[in-house]
Amino acid sequence: MLPIHVHWAHAVNSQASLASALAQDQAIEADILLNSDNIPVMAHPPAIDSDLTLRAFLAQVEPGVGVVKLDFKSDAAFQQALPLLRDLSLPLKSRLWINADILLGSNAEEPKFSAPHFVAEAIRLRVGKLSLGWTTSKHSTEYTPAMVREMLHLLSEYDSSIAATFPIKASLVRGSWEALKALYANPAFGMTLWLNEALSEGDLVWLYETLETSSLQGRTYYDLHGWNALNTEDEILKAAVMKYGKNQWARVASLLARKSAKQCKARWYEWLDPSIKKTEWSREEEEKLLHLAKLMPSQWRTIAPIVGRTAAQCMEHYEKLLDQAQSKGADGDEVAVEDPRRLRPGEIDPNPENKPARPDPIDMDEDEKEMLSEARARLANTKGKKAKRKAREKQLQEAKRLASLQKRRELKAAGITADKSKQMGNLRKKRKFIDYVKEIPFEKKAPAGFYDTSAERTSAVALDPKQTALYLNQLDGVHRDAEEKRARRDDAKRQKKLLSSALPQQIAAINKLNDPSSFIKRKALDLPAPLVTNDELGLLAKQGATDAAQAQLLALEHSAQTSTALVAVYDPLATPGGPSATPARAAYTPQMSVRETIMQEAANLAAMTRAPTPLLGGDNVELQQGTGYGGITPSRTPGPPSSVLRTPNSSLRTPMRDMLGINPEGGEGVDESKRAEKARLRAKAAALQGGFASLPAAEHEYEINLPDVAAADDDDDTTRVEDAGERDARMAREAAADADKARLRRSSVFQKQLPKPSMATSTVLNDDPAIQKALAALLVSDVGDVKKKRKRGQTATSSDAFTNDELTVARNLVALDAKLYGGAVLDVNEVWQTAQKHTKELAPGQLVDWDDISVDLRIQVLANEFAVLKDVEAKLAKKADKLEHKAGLLHGGYENVCAGYGTSLESTHQAWLHKSRELHAFSQIRLVEQLALPRRLESLGREVDLLQLREVELQKRYALLLEETEAATAET
Repeated sequence: MLPIHVHWAHAVNSQASLASALAQDQAIEADILLNSDNIPVMAHPPAIDSDLTLRAFLAQVEPGVGVVKLDFKSDAAFQQALPLLRDLSLPLKSRLWINADILLGSNAEEPKFSAPHFVAEAIRLRVGKLSLGWTTSKHSTEYTPAMVREMLHLLSEYDSSIAATFPIKASLVRGSWEALKALYANPAFGMTLWLNEALSEGDLVWLYETLETSSLQGRTYYDLHGWNALNTEDEILKAAVMKYGKNQWARVASLLARKSAKQCKARWYEWLDPSIKKTEWSREEEEKLLHLAKLMPSQWRTIAPIVGRTAAQCMEHYEKLLDQAQSKGADGDEVAVEDPRRLRPGEIDPNPENKPARPDPIDMDEDEKEMLSEARARLANTKGKKAKRKAREKQLQEAKRLASLQKRRELKAAGITADKSKQMGNLRKKRKFIDYVKEIPFEKKAPAGFYDTSAERTSAVALDPKQTALYLNQLDGVHRDAEEKRARRDDAKRQKKLLSSALPQQIAAINKLNDPSSFIKRKALDLPAPLVTNDELGLLAKQGATDAAQAQLLALEHSAQTSTALVAVYDPLATPGGPSATPARAAYTPQMSVRETIMQEAANLAAMTRAPTPLLGGDNVELQQGTGYGGITPSRTPGPPSSVLRTPNSSLRTPMRDMLGINPEGGEGVDESKRAEKARLRAKAAALQGGFASLPAAEHEYEINLPDVAAADDDDDTTRVEDAGERDARMAREAAADADKARLRRSSVFQKQLPKPSMATSTVLNDDPAIQKALAALLVSDVGDVKKKRKRGQTATSSDAFTNDELTVARNLVALDAKLYGGAVLDVNEVWQTAQKHTKELAPGQLVDWDDISVDLRIQVLANEFAVLKDVEAKLAKKADKLEHKAGLLHGGYENVCAGYGTSLESTHQAWLHKSRELHAFSQIRLVEQLALPRRLESLGREVDLLQLREVELQKRYALLLEETEAATAET
């Protein structure tokens, strides 16, 4: 919350202002000076007297509970007030502030106090706080370090625990903060920021972030002006809004010396606007407020126009209702607690704009009087000097234009070219762009000669907007309003012609139309006398009720099923088994009292506010009934409209009264038995089938193939949304399962991870072409990537063409064949190692035994292997070069940035080391200076004493010599 305003009563220098301050404010500031009788009175220069003395002031403020700040204007007034201040009670002394400007400020007048004497006397009083400041003026620009050092040196002679605050002009704090922050070195010291005019929002934010969000929090008092308006300021604001309107807030604020445009606007829309309701809240408004606060929490700007109050009023009353609901005890009785919204002494009012204005003091300040006189003069000026000035400037501009035009015309008549561009000639450089004023861009000139232009005319007419509009009017036809306007114009012409040619006949016709006797009088409606009176209608109603009662008794006596089924009740007021023509009254849920309803709703909102987050789980908050706005479903049974659930009737005909179902076509669907209903439905179905049978034969036939839909699993919970982590885990499991299945579909060489040749050779191992083709495809699949090696038209490998079941069957057949016709099962690894050790490849497709070949063949085999390895090395080197080049392109910039950061880090580290050495050196110098300073001061003091003694001796000698000189002069 920004520090906007503190409830201080300023310049309490009269009996009236003191009474007002004691009733409204918790902190009082008063000025003290001596009157003509040397009595301390409450007054501010240039005033010299007052109806309130210091003694009477202290007697009236002693029972209070707020802060009392005494601002002494002279040293003489302080000396005269000392006896009164020494006799004060201890509670009042603890609330008392002693304030004075004891030191010289920048661009200000000399202080009227002896600073050491004032501080010493004020400390002996043992008051609550000392308020010691500097003299200021309108031209003060800063607080210098020398001023701060002088103040701290003045207080250094006393106990460091003395509480002191320093009045500082708030507009100068930001620019002088480097000097002023030394005042916070002592934990008992602080500042009081004061300002007579409004402070900018940027300075307010800076003050809050600097003084209230650090270790300095709570050590600064704010005497800043929010609105806290006087009655005079409100009246000036009203008059300014009447003159300038509600959009020119800067001009409105210029009439108020201490208010900004934003404050004026807030004051108008929060308090002074006549449309604002300031009456007590009604029950309907409170219910509406609580309901809207539940639907739209914290949206007070949206709720305010619905309720009919301002946003601040809605929020304040909502908090008040919550506090009332929370203050109730366990038994429902209200507990007397202090109002938390009441401002305590020194607290900040966050909304000063929506408070009533204070009464005007009898002795107003000079700046307030100047503001009032200036506003009176400006608001009384209705002649509009600015409008006159604008008209005069416009007239001068028009005169200059006419004079320039006349000059050009005269020069042109004399044959002098006034175009400056032509006078410059070729001196001006040729433009490199198109001058759209002097030439047509992309102009296509017409060729010389005769040619047909009919097509151009057609296109020109099509592009002409006037012709297009005329064409649209022709399409739309004649409008009714245009036709009516034309007819009215023709009538006017005709009337004008008749008045000029046949005036007597026209006057006679008009008089005939205006004759009162020509009007038809509307006669009263003449109705015949009623045939049945009200008494007769009452007798008929009673007779009908008697007949209905007798019929019920008869039904009870003859309760046989046959007679009950054959006898129908034709009572017009109550139809047995059917709906009644008179709607039944709905059951009504009784309501509680209005106050209990509002309190229950406020308690519900308070419980919801204190409830923990629903993410932690647990039970929901138990809520009471409230206002009934808990949801769409109403809390009580609403009364149905009278037209619902009544016997359907048709207009303008006699009711059928067919209770036995004799006429089913007239009362279809009403009071029918199940057998009659089934018969009616069968008749309808037969009629519908007959209608379909009478349709012509179909000309076309259509077939629809429905897809096979798997039966839904009853146990599957389709309404549950799968979590992202569960989905990723499921997809990972499915991918692993697919990879295992794909690995099982590969060859045994791939599954056992045996070494693979560098290329697939077409070695003939079997005479069967199908086996050779499948073996070649299997080798290609094992040697390289299937997708890269497979060509268009090539058959799929074993991993793609066969399923797991087919491969399992094939493996079983191979195992069975090997078991029946094969020999012993050999170890594959042992066989492979033996073959790799003793078998070498002399040429592609030619294998030889290493032990059986000569030395030359061995050299050839090794040379072939070396060539293959060298080729592989070259490919890998080429690939490595490409990767290195790509890495350089991708990460070269980052490497350069890292190198720059490394250099910067190294330089910063060196600078830090240098500064650390300097800090250590200066710290040692400081320690040495601190040790040597007392001795140096002592030595200088002794020298000063010697110089003073020497000066005394020389003065004495000078006096003796002067006497001798005078004596010698007298003798001569």
